[in-house]
Amino acid sequence: MGARADCPGVRFDHASGSTVRRSLNPYLRELGTYRNVRLTHWALLLDGGDLRDYLRGELQRSLRRPYYYPAALTLLGSLRAVARRRRALRARCGPVSVAELQARWHEPPR
Repeated sequence: MGARADCPGVRFDHASGSTVRRSLNPYLRELGTYRNVRLTHWALLLDGGDLRDYLRGELQRSLRRPYYYPAALTLLGSLRAVARRRRALRARCGPVSVAELQARWHEPPR
């Protein structure tokens, strides 16, 4: 259940993933999740060091799970768009690191 901040009395029920669960087989759903998570991380990790650390860890995880290799191949067609998105975000935000974001999130309210 969720509530909108501007309408606190409004509530709605939503079974997350229920449509996809019925329409896609589990293997295709897992491949899509694998692809989307990786593309999101690659696009949004704006600091070069953070991205290198993530890719290094991803390579180690993938070597232990060879059944992910077909999913990794599905990433290739999207890499150019991800690189464009990452460049645009870096131009707008700068190379913000994960540590910097965590420090901002944990600042006490003023």
